[in-house]
Amino acid sequence: MVEAANTQAPRHSWGATLETWNEKMHYYSGLYLLLFIWLFSFTGLVLNHQWEIHNFWAKRHESTFTQKVQSPAESSAMAQAEELMQQLNLRGEITLPDSPAQPGRFDFRVYKPALLTDVRVDLQKNEATVHQIRTNTWGLLEMLHTFDVEKRGTPEAPRNWLLSKIWCFTMDALAVGLILMVLGSYYMWFRLKKIHVLGWISLGVGFVICGFFVVGLNWLYRMR
Repeated sequence: MVEAANTQAPRHSWGATLETWNEKMHYYSGLYLLLFIWLFSFTGLVLNHQWEIHNFWAKRHESTFTQKVQSPAESSAMAQAEELMQQLNLRGEITLPDSPAQPGRFDFRVYKPALLTDVRVDLQKNEATVHQIRTNTWGLLEMLHTFDVEKRGTPEAPRNWLLSKIWCFTMDALAVGLILMVLGSYYMWFRLKKIHVLGWISLGVGFVICGFFVVGLNWLYRMR
């Protein structure tokens, strides 16, 4: 009787499995990160060198209008701002002022890329004055580079605009993806390369320069 051939595939080692997943992570993370890296790289160059296309603020468009509103219900400042936004048909991330509100007034800002809206409400006249500043495409790109939706005045308040929540989640994924790609690159360099001299030099130079900006500048500031 002829014994059946053993057709079971050999088991892969942990090292081979790790290398396979590391390669896949590089492929798909790179495809996800590609346009974001280009976006931040290009806008970073524009901001760093102040090229002419960066002069979008001089080309901004400003407009102001007034509209009657109903006084918001007695609730938190964020809830009042959201109620007034619905009446004014505004969309964006709400930023409340750091200073206390003046009696009979309620002010806040609605922020989204390429559009800044200042709302000043006279609660006695039930009238809102809305001042908007709109920028061009270059302004939109810079604001995406520096888009800050942190609640500085009210850090405990959640983000209230859906797009800002999506943007923050996307930036978290971008940061995690870059960390994984860098760690995977370290692994491939050390695992696959036989000569590590140039790699150690590059790694050391990177650590020194980064350490200077993270630690050295703070030390120099304290020594002044």
